[in-house]
Amino acid sequence: MANVNLPRLKEKMSAANMDAVVVVKPEFFYYTTGFQYHMGGMQSTPGSGRQLAGVAIIPRDENKEPAIIVSNWEQVPARENSWIKDVRVFPIWTEIFDLQDLLDNKLQRVEKHFQFDIKKNAETACQILKEKGLATGTIGIEFDYACQNVMSYFREALPQATFVDSSRMLYDVAAVKTQNEIDIIRKATKMTQKASLMVAQEELLGLTVGEVRMKYQMAVLKLASADPSAGYQDNKCTMSIGGDCAPKAQSAPYRAAKGDIIFFDPGINLKGYMADIGRSMVIGEPNELQTRVYSTLAKGVKAMMDAIKPGVKCSELFHIGQETIRNAGTGLHAYTRGHLGHAVGVSKNERAPFIAAFDHTVLEPNMVFSVEAPLYINGLGGFNVEDTIVVTEDGYENFCDWPMELIKVRC
Repeated sequence: MANVNLPRLKEKMSAANMDAVVVVKPEFFYYTTGFQYHMGGMQSTPGSGRQLAGVAIIPRDENKEPAIIVSNWEQVPARENSWIKDVRVFPIWTEIFDLQDLLDNKLQRVEKHFQFDIKKNAETACQILKEKGLATGTIGIEFDYACQNVMSYFREALPQATFVDSSRMLYDVAAVKTQNEIDIIRKATKMTQKASLMVAQEELLGLTVGEVRMKYQMAVLKLASADPSAGYQDNKCTMSIGGDCAPKAQSAPYRAAKGDIIFFDPGINLKGYMADIGRSMVIGEPNELQTRVYSTLAKGVKAMMDAIKPGVKCSELFHIGQETIRNAGTGLHAYTRGHLGHAVGVSKNERAPFIAAFDHTVLEPNMVFSVEAPLYINGLGGFNVEDTIVVTEDGYENFCDWPMELIKVRC
């Protein structure tokens, strides 16, 4: 079932004067409906999935029923998993037979398109809005995902409607987690930490980024196979080794040497929610500069955490963390980041609200954040201090319990 807090969603819609939201981003389709469709995955960038492979229409009026649009290939699990009962179906390119038709020799040939008709899906969504008396309403849709072609289809089908951006509103709704979401993220975080420490106990001297990443993936799969009910879906591991601190999208030839820093930013996706934590490792004993840099960053993260409680603004946390690092007297007086943390939720992307100077979101209980202070020094390495916390009624709970210090790897 969906994790969306419907009263909070309707409250935000009312504040924004939206009569309905048309949810098109895959991650928020899953969040609002409870059904995670296959086509397009869970990425939130326009070019990463098939536009309108899943659409949810949620009116603000309690008397107007919501609806979803999914492919005929996925209608059975959609009906089983979503709380929304009005399920509209569109055809795709696959050949789908009904068993009884096959047994009764009643199959008929149906010509198919090589993909599916995005324009028709937009028109179906607009028809649903018309059925609910919202043809002239104010409709929210995620402008940060819907491409220009899609928006032209909507505006053509509903010329009297006003379409407004619902992107940030949905992030604001999702910022306050249900208990189920908190439990999933807590478990994903603890599993990620355990897999990371399993890697740190290995012999990493002489290995490439690709080989270390493979060790992490093997550790993740070992933990996931021991707990099938956890809902393992995927994992991520952003890494660099040594003085070239750029993250490596593919394996690089450089092999870890004694004294090298390993930048390690891992996560595990359980039931659609990706953990996001991090530490740096060192092959052998760290030198004075490595220790000084890392301990300073840890002070910044700790200072932010000490200030976390309901009523504090994200921007206030940012200034606390950045100024703590700048004023530590350890040579990092120029330290400047765009943000020092972000909300954690469905999908694997950094997401609003951000712990940033421009984001004045007020902390509420059950908000979940990754609090971080990374630093990349060309010629020395990447440094990462990142924990994930949930805001409580009077403070926070840290899902991580490892020390904020460089992890030493034997050599």
